[in-house]
Amino acid sequence: MLDNVCTSLIAIENKRLVYYNMNFPAYEKKKATDEKKMDEEIDKWLQNNRVVDPASQKAKEKADKLAWQARFREKQLLMQGKFTFPDMPPLTPDPGDEAKAPSDISIINLKNVRFSYGPDKGLPWIFDKPINLNVTATYAHCLGSRVLAL
Repeated sequence: MLDNVCTSLIAIENKRLVYYNMNFPAYEKKKATDEKKMDEEIDKWLQNNRVVDPASQKAKEKADKLAWQARFREKQLLMQGKFTFPDMPPLTPDPGDEAKAPSDISIINLKNVRFSYGPDKGLPWIFDKPINLNVTATYAHCLGSRVLAL
């Protein structure tokens, strides 16, 4: 879904908001490239600063860099094999839906939705006027796959 919906992203990195004007797959590739580059830069820095005075600023910098690398490597281990999914079986309609047109089959149906972070605290309604959303199972054959249409 993110591949088809996102055109730009905002990520929280190092306690800052970082804006990416790209879709989600491009963001994932950029993030992986940037992290790999950062890992290589840290390796070079650590090779040049093997022995540092424990009381110096470089000792803190070295500890920070080692901690970043440990988190990066832990994340790499967790990601191995995480996104290997079996092939999806073909979609079949529920009993009674065979005669319906795909545009008549609701997958997500929201009716009269309003939203606020706290109306009891006097916070305004973000969706003051109730909204409705119906996601239907309209099938589009694109490279042999089925996609959702709003």
